[in-house]
Amino acid sequence: MFGLFNKREKDSKPSEKSFKTIICIPGTWANRTELVNSIVSTTNGEWIFAGMVLLNTKTKETFELEIQDFDSRMRESFELAGIMNKVSDDFLNKIHDHKSVVYLLAETASLEKAKSISHATKVLLESGGIGVKVETAGKAFEANHWIELVNNFELGNLYDMFVVDNLTQPDGTVFTCGMHNLGLFDSIISGEDFSNAYKTVSILGRYQVIEGAQIGENQTFQTDLESPIFVINEEPNQPYDGDDIFGNPFGMWRLTKK
Repeated sequence: MFGLFNKREKDSKPSEKSFKTIICIPGTWANRTELVNSIVSTTNGEWIFAGMVLLNTKTKETFELEIQDFDSRMRESFELAGIMNKVSDDFLNKIHDHKSVVYLLAETASLEKAKSISHATKVLLESGGIGVKVETAGKAFEANHWIELVNNFELGNLYDMFVVDNLTQPDGTVFTCGMHNLGLFDSIISGEDFSNAYKTVSILGRYQVIEGAQIGENQTFQTDLESPIFVINEEPNQPYDGDDIFGNPFGMWRLTKK
């Protein structure tokens, strides 16, 4: 059983809030002109970069795009953010040798918008990007990994792309970060051993993404029929409360064993 809720699982309504996802992509472009030309040639004109806007000429979707010079901190940043995905030393060396960096910013409050962001990111990778770091989750990917997740798309891939689910506090509390990239609540659990806590918040997050389950106060959740039952309530003090990058403006669920 992937996830079990009580009968009130459809009571709450989707949030109308919005949030900007930020994607960092170091690349091989020596200057803006190389980036502009590479995007056009790689996509046969389907995508263009003009001003500060990356535009899909067919769908008319737009994304804010900023280009910056070489950043000496980039290798270390990707090394830390790439632990979950076990990025290679060869990849990190390529990150170190980048010539410029682009930042893609886009408002998102839904899975569909997050999917669009993942496709725009793929375009930049195929146009000379070396790797991806989701700044608003702290998670890095080698280019081929991200492209594979987009090409073989399933809803659960959005969770893999945009969410970190094994963060811990000194007292053993386990929580997720990045669900705001999908327009959803993060989750937090205390008083459980790491493996059980990690399994619980991970399944709850994936269940929201894949099944579209809407969660409300005082619902109950268990990962399977043999696992403990948890009561769900909104957490008023998020670990990243007030942080513009990692804080979740939609909210966070606290799971407490029943």
